[in-house]
Amino acid sequence: MRVLIIADEIFGVREHAMLSRLEIGLADEGVRVVHAVPQGIEGSEMSMPLIESMRFDAARVPFTRGLRAARLAGHVAAINWTDEERSDATGAARIVDVVHAFGGSIWDFSLDVARRLNAAIAFEVWRMGLVDQAISMSKLAPDIPRVFLAPDVAIERRLKAAGLTAVRATPWGVHAMTRSRSVIGRESSVSIIITGGGRDARATIAALEGVQLAIAERSDAVVFMDAVAARRARVWPVAKRLGLLDRLSLIDDIEQRRDVALRADILVQPEAVGEQRSVLLDAMAAGMVVVAAADPSVSWLVDDQTAWLVRENSPRVWAQAIGRALAEPERARALTGRAMSRVSNEHRATAHVASVLGAYEWVVGGPKPRVDSSPKG
Repeated sequence: MRVLIIADEIFGVREHAMLSRLEIGLADEGVRVVHAVPQGIEGSEMSMPLIESMRFDAARVPFTRGLRAARLAGHVAAINWTDEERSDATGAARIVDVVHAFGGSIWDFSLDVARRLNAAIAFEVWRMGLVDQAISMSKLAPDIPRVFLAPDVAIERRLKAAGLTAVRATPWGVHAMTRSRSVIGRESSVSIIITGGGRDARATIAALEGVQLAIAERSDAVVFMDAVAARRARVWPVAKRLGLLDRLSLIDDIEQRRDVALRADILVQPEAVGEQRSVLLDAMAAGMVVVAAADPSVSWLVDDQTAWLVRENSPRVWAQAIGRALAEPERARALTGRAMSRVSNEHRATAHVASVLGAYEWVVGGPKPRVDSSPKG
Protein backbone atom coordinates (compact mmCIF):
# COMPACT_ATOMS: atom_id res chain seq x y z
CA MET A 1 0.00 0.00 0.00
CA ARG A 2 1.12 3.54 -0.81
CA VAL A 3 0.01 6.49 1.30
CA LEU A 4 0.54 10.23 0.91
CA ILE A 5 0.24 12.06 4.23
CA ILE A 6 -0.36 15.80 3.80
CA ALA A 7 -0.09 17.95 6.93
CA ASP A 8 -0.82 21.63 7.30
CA GLU A 9 1.39 23.96 9.34
CA ILE A 10 -0.22 23.11 12.69
CA PHE A 11 0.38 19.40 12.26
CA GLY A 12 3.73 19.82 10.57
CA VAL A 13 5.00 21.68 13.63
CA ARG A 14 2.90 20.96 16.71
CA GLU A 15 2.05 17.32 15.97
CA HIS A 16 5.38 16.34 14.42
CA ALA A 17 5.94 13.68 17.10
CA MET A 18 2.54 12.06 16.57
CA LEU A 19 2.97 12.06 12.80
CA SER A 20 6.42 10.52 13.14
CA ARG A 21 5.08 7.69 15.28
CA LEU A 22 2.28 7.02 12.82
CA GLU A 23 4.43 7.12 9.71
CA ILE A 24 7.18 4.97 11.17
CA GLY A 25 4.56 2.49 12.38
CA LEU A 26 2.95 2.35 8.93
CA ALA A 27 6.35 1.83 7.31
CA ASP A 28 7.00 -1.04 9.72
CA GLU A 29 3.75 -2.60 8.48
CA GLY A 30 4.99 -2.51 4.90
CA VAL A 31 3.25 0.70 3.83
CA ARG A 32 5.18 3.03 1.53
CA VAL A 33 4.70 6.48 3.07
CA VAL A 34 5.18 9.88 1.45
CA HIS A 35 5.19 12.85 3.84
CA ALA A 36 4.28 16.33 2.57
CA VAL A 37 4.26 19.58 4.58
CA PRO A 38 4.07 23.27 3.62
CA GLN A 39 7.16 25.09 2.48
CA GLY A 40 8.92 27.06 5.18
CA ILE A 41 8.32 24.66 8.08
CA GLU A 42 11.59 23.78 9.77
CA GLY A 43 12.35 20.46 11.42
CA SER A 44 9.42 18.57 9.94
CA GLU A 45 11.21 16.17 7.60
CA MET A 46 11.14 12.43 8.10
CA SER A 47 14.57 10.80 8.29
CA MET A 48 13.68 7.19 7.48
CA PRO A 49 14.81 5.56 4.23
CA LEU A 50 11.29 4.28 3.48
CA ILE A 51 9.59 7.66 4.03
CA GLU A 52 9.84 10.17 1.20
CA SER A 53 9.59 13.82 2.31
CA MET A 54 8.50 16.71 0.15
CA ARG A 55 7.17 20.26 0.39
CA PHE A 56 4.18 21.95 -1.15
CA ASP A 57 2.96 25.50 -1.62
CA ALA A 58 0.26 26.15 1.01
CA ALA A 59 -0.70 29.63 -0.21
CA ARG A 60 -4.40 30.14 0.52
CA VAL A 61 -5.29 31.52 -2.88
CA PRO A 62 -8.28 29.54 -4.21
CA PHE A 63 -7.65 30.06 -7.94
CA THR A 64 -4.10 28.61 -7.64
CA ARG A 65 -5.16 25.46 -5.79
CA GLY A 66 -5.41 23.33 -8.92
CA LEU A 67 -1.92 24.31 -10.04
CA ARG A 68 -0.45 23.68 -6.60
CA ALA A 69 -2.23 20.31 -6.31
CA ALA A 70 -1.01 19.30 -9.77
CA ARG A 71 2.55 20.19 -8.78
CA LEU A 72 2.47 18.04 -5.64
CA ALA A 73 0.77 15.17 -7.48
CA GLY A 74 3.49 15.36 -10.11
CA HIS A 75 6.22 15.12 -7.47
CA VAL A 76 4.53 12.06 -5.97
CA ALA A 77 4.12 10.44 -9.40
CA ALA A 78 7.81 10.99 -10.10
CA ILE A 79 8.92 8.92 -7.10
CA ASN A 80 10.91 5.84 -8.03
CA TRP A 81 8.18 3.34 -7.10
CA THR A 82 9.03 -0.35 -7.33
CA ASP A 83 7.07 -2.60 -9.68
CA GLU A 84 5.37 -4.22 -6.66
CA GLU A 85 4.32 -0.83 -5.33
CA ARG A 86 2.91 0.25 -8.68
CA SER A 87 0.78 -2.88 -8.97
CA ASP A 88 -2.75 -2.89 -7.58
CA ALA A 89 -4.67 -6.05 -6.73
CA THR A 90 -7.92 -4.39 -7.80
CA GLY A 91 -6.53 -3.37 -11.17
CA ALA A 92 -7.00 0.34 -10.45
CA ALA A 93 -4.41 2.65 -12.00
CA ARG A 94 -3.45 4.38 -8.77
CA ILE A 95 -0.19 6.14 -8.06
CA VAL A 96 -0.98 6.07 -4.35
CA ASP A 97 -3.84 4.29 -2.60
CA VAL A 98 -4.77 6.87 0.04
CA VAL A 99 -4.16 10.58 0.64
CA HIS A 100 -4.42 11.31 4.39
CA ALA A 101 -5.14 14.97 5.17
CA PHE A 102 -4.14 16.36 8.58
CA GLY A 103 -5.49 19.88 9.13
CA GLY A 104 -8.76 21.38 7.96
CA SER A 105 -6.99 24.16 6.08
CA ILE A 106 -5.69 21.70 3.47
CA TRP A 107 -8.73 19.43 3.05
CA ASP A 108 -9.81 21.00 -0.27
CA PHE A 109 -6.23 20.94 -1.52
CA SER A 110 -5.77 17.30 -0.47
CA LEU A 111 -9.01 16.28 -2.18
CA ASP A 112 -7.71 17.85 -5.39
CA VAL A 113 -4.42 15.97 -5.01
CA ALA A 114 -6.30 12.70 -4.41
CA ARG A 115 -8.35 13.24 -7.56
CA ARG A 116 -5.22 13.76 -9.63
CA LEU A 117 -3.60 10.62 -8.18
CA ASN A 118 -6.79 8.53 -8.53
CA ALA A 119 -6.54 7.86 -4.79
CA ALA A 120 -8.98 7.51 -1.92
CA ILE A 121 -8.83 10.16 0.80
CA ALA A 122 -8.86 10.10 4.59
CA PHE A 123 -9.79 13.27 6.47
CA GLU A 124 -8.46 13.57 10.04
CA VAL A 125 -11.24 15.19 12.09
CA TRP A 126 -8.97 16.19 14.96
CA ARG A 127 -11.22 18.83 16.50
CA MET A 128 -14.95 19.21 17.00
CA GLY A 129 -14.99 22.40 14.95
CA LEU A 130 -14.30 20.38 11.78
CA VAL A 131 -17.56 18.41 11.89
CA ASP A 132 -19.46 20.92 9.73
CA GLN A 133 -16.58 20.98 7.27
CA ALA A 134 -16.63 17.18 7.17
CA ILE A 135 -20.32 17.28 6.24
CA SER A 136 -19.51 19.65 3.38
CA MET A 137 -16.58 17.54 2.19
CA SER A 138 -18.76 14.44 2.13
CA LYS A 139 -20.78 16.00 -0.71
CA LEU A 140 -17.85 16.99 -2.94
CA ALA A 141 -16.36 14.82 -5.71
CA PRO A 142 -18.56 11.80 -4.97
CA ASP A 143 -16.46 9.57 -7.24
CA ILE A 144 -13.52 9.72 -4.80
CA PRO A 145 -13.72 7.13 -1.99
CA ARG A 146 -13.33 8.78 1.42
CA VAL A 147 -13.23 8.06 5.11
CA PHE A 148 -13.39 10.40 8.10
CA LEU A 149 -11.03 9.47 10.91
CA ALA A 150 -12.11 10.37 14.45
CA PRO A 151 -9.32 10.36 17.04
CA ASP A 152 -11.84 10.69 19.87
CA VAL A 153 -15.08 8.86 20.60
CA ALA A 154 -16.88 12.19 21.15
CA ILE A 155 -15.96 13.31 17.63
CA GLU A 156 -16.92 9.91 16.22
CA ARG A 157 -20.38 10.18 17.77
CA ARG A 158 -20.90 13.70 16.46
CA LEU A 159 -19.90 12.71 12.92
CA LYS A 160 -22.27 9.74 12.93
CA ALA A 161 -25.06 11.83 14.45
CA ALA A 162 -24.61 14.23 11.52
CA GLY A 163 -25.40 11.37 9.14
CA LEU A 164 -21.90 10.45 7.99
CA THR A 165 -21.39 6.71 7.60
CA ALA A 166 -17.78 6.55 6.38
CA VAL A 167 -16.40 7.16 9.87
CA ARG A 168 -13.69 5.17 11.61
CA ALA A 169 -12.36 5.59 15.17
CA THR A 170 -8.58 6.04 15.20
CA PRO A 171 -7.51 7.14 18.71
CA TRP A 172 -4.08 8.74 18.75
CA GLY A 173 -1.36 6.79 20.48
CA VAL A 174 1.91 7.32 22.31
CA HIS A 175 4.73 5.10 23.45
CA ALA A 176 3.96 3.70 26.89
CA MET A 177 6.50 4.49 29.60
CA THR A 178 7.57 2.07 32.29
CA ARG A 179 9.75 4.33 34.41
CA SER A 180 8.31 6.40 37.24
CA ARG A 181 9.13 10.03 37.94
CA SER A 182 10.25 11.55 41.18
CA VAL A 183 7.49 12.88 43.38
CA ILE A 184 7.24 16.67 43.48
CA GLY A 185 8.45 17.68 46.91
CA ARG A 186 9.11 20.81 48.88
CA GLU A 187 12.84 20.21 48.70
CA SER A 188 13.00 19.86 44.92
CA SER A 189 12.61 22.48 42.21
CA VAL A 190 9.40 22.57 40.20
CA SER A 191 8.86 23.22 36.51
CA ILE A 192 5.49 23.93 34.91
CA ILE A 193 4.61 23.92 31.21
CA ILE A 194 1.62 25.94 29.97
CA THR A 195 0.41 24.61 26.61
CA GLY A 196 -2.38 25.64 24.26
CA GLY A 197 -2.62 28.02 21.36
CA GLY A 198 -3.47 31.16 23.32
CA ARG A 199 -6.65 31.74 21.29
CA ASP A 200 -8.75 31.73 24.44
CA ALA A 201 -6.92 34.62 26.06
CA ARG A 202 -9.21 34.77 29.08
CA ALA A 203 -8.62 31.12 29.95
CA THR A 204 -4.88 31.39 29.31
CA ILE A 205 -4.49 34.43 31.56
CA ALA A 206 -6.63 32.86 34.30
CA ALA A 207 -4.38 29.79 34.24
CA LEU A 208 -1.24 31.94 34.37
CA GLU A 209 -2.62 33.86 37.35
CA GLY A 210 -3.45 30.52 38.98
CA VAL A 211 0.10 29.31 38.42
CA GLN A 212 1.44 32.46 40.08
CA LEU A 213 -0.78 31.93 43.12
CA ALA A 214 0.24 28.27 43.38
CA ILE A 215 3.98 28.94 43.26
CA ALA A 216 4.00 32.17 45.27
CA GLU A 217 5.82 30.41 48.11
CA ARG A 218 8.06 28.37 45.80
CA SER A 219 10.98 30.55 44.76
CA ASP A 220 12.49 27.55 42.97
CA ALA A 221 9.55 27.13 40.57
CA VAL A 222 9.95 27.99 36.89
CA VAL A 223 7.30 28.32 34.17
CA PHE A 224 7.58 27.67 30.44
CA MET A 225 5.11 28.69 27.76
CA ASP A 226 4.82 28.63 23.99
CA ALA A 227 5.98 31.97 22.58
CA VAL A 228 3.24 32.22 19.95
CA ALA A 229 0.51 31.42 22.49
CA ALA A 230 1.94 34.03 24.87
CA ARG A 231 1.89 36.71 22.19
CA ARG A 232 -1.59 35.74 21.01
CA ALA A 233 -3.03 35.88 24.55
CA ARG A 234 -0.96 38.99 25.42
CA VAL A 235 0.34 37.48 28.63
CA TRP A 236 3.54 39.54 28.95
CA PRO A 237 1.90 42.56 30.66
CA VAL A 238 0.07 40.15 32.96
CA ALA A 239 3.28 38.31 33.80
CA LYS A 240 4.93 41.66 34.58
CA ARG A 241 2.06 42.63 36.86
CA LEU A 242 2.27 39.26 38.62
CA GLY A 243 6.04 39.49 39.10
CA LEU A 244 6.65 36.37 36.99
CA LEU A 245 9.06 37.78 34.43
CA ASP A 246 12.14 36.42 36.19
CA ARG A 247 10.89 32.85 36.05
CA LEU A 248 8.73 32.72 32.92
CA SER A 249 10.48 31.50 29.78
CA LEU A 250 8.91 31.61 26.33
CA ILE A 251 9.89 28.81 23.94
CA ASP A 252 9.14 28.69 20.23
CA ASP A 253 7.00 25.69 19.21
CA ILE A 254 7.15 24.15 22.67
CA GLU A 255 4.78 21.32 21.75
CA GLN A 256 7.11 20.28 18.94
CA ARG A 257 10.02 20.25 21.37
CA ARG A 258 8.83 17.31 23.43
CA ASP A 259 12.35 16.80 24.77
CA VAL A 260 11.87 20.06 26.70
CA ALA A 261 8.16 19.84 27.49
CA LEU A 262 8.24 16.31 28.92
CA ARG A 263 10.99 17.11 31.41
CA ALA A 264 8.65 19.36 33.38
CA ASP A 265 6.72 18.25 36.46
CA ILE A 266 3.29 19.71 35.66
CA LEU A 267 1.54 20.38 32.38
CA VAL A 268 -1.21 23.01 32.37
CA GLN A 269 -3.72 23.10 29.47
CA PRO A 270 -5.92 26.20 29.90
CA GLU A 271 -8.14 25.95 26.81
CA ALA A 272 -11.20 23.77 26.21
CA VAL A 273 -11.73 24.18 22.48
CA GLY A 274 -12.51 20.60 21.41
CA GLU A 275 -9.02 19.87 20.08
CA GLN A 276 -6.91 16.73 20.32
CA ARG A 277 -3.37 17.54 21.46
CA SER A 278 -0.98 14.62 21.62
CA VAL A 279 1.34 16.47 24.00
CA LEU A 280 -1.18 15.79 26.79
CA LEU A 281 -1.07 12.05 26.06
CA ASP A 282 2.73 12.20 25.97
CA ALA A 283 2.73 14.01 29.32
CA MET A 284 0.46 11.39 30.88
CA ALA A 285 2.62 8.58 29.48
CA ALA A 286 5.72 10.29 30.89
CA GLY A 287 4.26 10.51 34.40
CA MET A 288 3.65 14.25 34.48
CA VAL A 289 0.79 15.76 36.43
CA VAL A 290 -1.72 17.15 33.93
CA VAL A 291 -4.01 19.99 35.01
CA ALA A 292 -6.44 20.85 32.21
CA ALA A 293 -9.61 22.72 31.45
CA ALA A 294 -12.53 20.29 31.34
CA ASP A 295 -13.42 19.60 27.71
CA PRO A 296 -16.39 17.34 26.85
CA SER A 297 -14.98 16.90 23.34
CA VAL A 298 -11.81 15.23 24.65
CA SER A 299 -13.01 11.99 26.22
CA TRP A 300 -9.63 10.88 27.56
CA LEU A 301 -9.48 13.89 29.89
CA VAL A 302 -11.10 12.22 32.91
CA ASP A 303 -11.07 14.03 36.24
CA ASP A 304 -8.89 12.35 38.89
CA GLN A 305 -8.12 9.51 36.48
CA THR A 306 -5.91 11.04 33.78
CA ALA A 307 -5.81 14.66 34.95
CA TRP A 308 -7.14 17.15 37.44
CA LEU A 309 -9.75 19.12 35.55
CA VAL A 310 -10.68 22.75 36.03
CA ARG A 311 -14.28 23.70 35.25
CA GLU A 312 -14.10 27.44 35.90
CA ASN A 313 -11.86 30.15 34.42
CA SER A 314 -10.87 31.37 37.86
CA PRO A 315 -7.27 31.94 39.02
CA ARG A 316 -8.31 30.60 42.43
CA VAL A 317 -9.59 27.32 40.99
CA TRP A 318 -6.49 26.89 38.81
CA ALA A 319 -4.31 27.59 41.84
CA GLN A 320 -6.12 24.95 43.88
CA ALA A 321 -5.55 22.25 41.26
CA ILE A 322 -1.91 23.15 40.64
CA GLY A 323 -1.26 23.65 44.34
CA ARG A 324 -2.61 20.16 45.03
CA ALA A 325 0.21 18.68 42.95
CA LEU A 326 2.74 20.68 44.97
CA ALA A 327 1.29 20.14 48.42
CA GLU A 328 0.12 16.52 48.12
CA PRO A 329 2.90 14.61 46.34
CA GLU A 330 1.52 11.15 47.12
CA ARG A 331 -1.85 12.10 45.71
CA ALA A 332 -0.09 13.45 42.64
CA ARG A 333 1.84 10.20 42.26
CA ALA A 334 -1.39 8.20 42.44
CA LEU A 335 -2.91 10.38 39.72
CA THR A 336 0.05 9.98 37.39
CA GLY A 337 0.03 6.23 37.97
CA ARG A 338 -3.61 6.00 36.93
CA ALA A 339 -2.99 8.20 33.90
CA MET A 340 0.02 6.15 32.77
CA SER A 341 -1.99 2.95 33.08
CA ARG A 342 -4.93 4.32 31.13
CA VAL A 343 -2.78 5.67 28.33
CA SER A 344 -0.89 2.38 28.15
CA ASN A 345 -4.14 0.45 27.81
CA GLU A 346 -6.10 2.77 25.52
CA HIS A 347 -3.64 4.95 23.60
CA ARG A 348 -0.74 2.84 22.42
CA ALA A 349 1.04 3.99 19.28
CA THR A 350 0.75 0.49 17.84
CA ALA A 351 -3.04 0.55 18.26
CA HIS A 352 -3.20 3.92 16.50
CA VAL A 353 -1.24 2.55 13.56
CA ALA A 354 -3.45 -0.55 13.37
CA SER A 355 -6.67 1.49 13.40
CA VAL A 356 -5.43 3.88 10.71
CA LEU A 357 -4.22 1.02 8.52
CA GLY A 358 -7.59 -0.68 8.95
CA ALA A 359 -9.34 2.51 7.82
CA TYR A 360 -7.06 2.74 4.77
CA GLU A 361 -7.81 -0.85 3.81
CA TRP A 362 -11.54 -0.28 4.30
CA VAL A 363 -11.68 2.81 2.09
CA VAL A 364 -9.77 1.19 -0.80
CA GLY A 365 -11.92 -1.93 -0.70
CA GLY A 366 -9.99 -4.45 1.33
CA PRO A 367 -6.46 -5.28 2.52
CA LYS A 368 -3.64 -4.65 0.07
CA PRO A 369 -0.70 -7.00 -0.34
CA ARG A 370 2.08 -5.94 2.03
CA VAL A 371 5.20 -4.94 0.13
CA ASP A 372 8.62 -5.78 1.50
CA SER A 373 10.63 -2.68 0.65
CA SER A 374 13.77 -3.81 2.44
CA PRO A 375 16.94 -4.09 0.33
CA LYS A 376 17.35 -7.46 -1.33
CA GLY A 377 20.61 -9.16 -0.50
